[in-house]
Amino acid sequence: MTTTVQETPVKTYSPEELEELKRNNEALALQERRTRPDVVRAWPQYLTIMNTFKCDLECPMCFKQLDDVFNMSLPDMEWTIFEKVAHEVFPHLRVINLSVSGEPLISRNVFKELEMMRAYRVKTDVTTNGMPLARRGLLEALLPVCHSLTVSFDAATKQTFEYIRKGAHWETVVKNLKLFNEMRQKLPPEERPTFRMNHIYQHANAKEPVLLVELAHELGIDYLSIEHVYVHRDYQETTSMLNHRRLANEMIERAKERAEQLGLKGKFPPLYDLSDGVPDKTYEPPSADWLHAETKKKNPTKLYKNAAPPPDGPVTVALREKIPTNEAFVSMREKGWFIPRAFDYGVPQLGDSLIPDSQVKFNHCAYPWREAFVSWDGMVSPCCSPALFDAGYMGDLRVNRFSEIWNGTVYQRLRKSIREGRTYKFCRHCYIVNPEDPESYSLT
Repeated sequence: MTTTVQETPVKTYSPEELEELKRNNEALALQERRTRPDVVRAWPQYLTIMNTFKCDLECPMCFKQLDDVFNMSLPDMEWTIFEKVAHEVFPHLRVINLSVSGEPLISRNVFKELEMMRAYRVKTDVTTNGMPLARRGLLEALLPVCHSLTVSFDAATKQTFEYIRKGAHWETVVKNLKLFNEMRQKLPPEERPTFRMNHIYQHANAKEPVLLVELAHELGIDYLSIEHVYVHRDYQETTSMLNHRRLANEMIERAKERAEQLGLKGKFPPLYDLSDGVPDKTYEPPSADWLHAETKKKNPTKLYKNAAPPPDGPVTVALREKIPTNEAFVSMREKGWFIPRAFDYGVPQLGDSLIPDSQVKFNHCAYPWREAFVSWDGMVSPCCSPALFDAGYMGDLRVNRFSEIWNGTVYQRLRKSIREGRTYKFCRHCYIVNPEDPESYSLT
């Protein structure tokens, strides 16, 4: 099926007009977050845009490595989609996020995207691996519209860093970060972007947290966030610290103490529970030779365009097969359809939630009133939760304007379900807002 991006009329605004639009939208959004109507008058306060799905690194713990596809062959967002949503929504908001699951600063359209933000007086949060900051003219284009820059930085020593951040070069990234900090410090305090660092704590960097804190302080980082590695598949379990919990707790405590001494603000992972009494296994750090060999290994080179497309999700199939209701949709499980347990009470594309009166339960999620996510292909979602599957597709910007999606039937049903305490199951047990029932994500 061929789709066409509808053009949005472009209007030129003065700085004063833009400020008034943004201020009015903030006031209206605040009011509607209290009343939580099905149809909203306010535009979102925050927009996350996946301007590219590409990444120039191949970090072993990243979910992208689960697919046998060369990262740099992944698609960019078409400029027509970015331009369309920008002309319609940017006049009303102050901050967007260019980061989802790619490296935003390698988008082929990044300079045009930054210029579009400047024109609409919009700033951006960016998460980067630091390598592209050396692109000629990029820092000069980024800094005027940068609200915050977060660097993903997963080791405090060169060899460990280049193993985990596969494809990155220690000296280049450190140099780029120092230059960014130097340039941002020349800006007036009210225009100076926040400088953050994210760190994934794992087996290879187990003994480096204190060194990391000291390096972050040296680079001028404002806020350091350390998280435990997420194990996507069983074969990745050796990357975690689950077999070395006492060592992990010791390293985390020492890093927190050092951060406090240096005045570095941060977020550290929770300590492991040791109440089961199971002893640690002996920690053996990876050898220099092993790290070097792993760093040099070639990753898959299959191109995205040649890879088999992912199968359609159950909601997509149901809409194509003209399944009329949620009752009929859920019953298709008995006929062999793959229907995730997260869809037990239906999806907003096929009707109101089937949650019974006895299970009415209110939550405080504000996403459907406050922000939205735009994928590289123009699909609009309320948030990034993987539990939504294709029930998270509120609409397609290749077909409709954002305003038509934002107040479309699917979004209205989602808002209604949350406001009335009849949230669809995939929202009811959301890992962001209400992570009380991990079993709800079971696929069987």
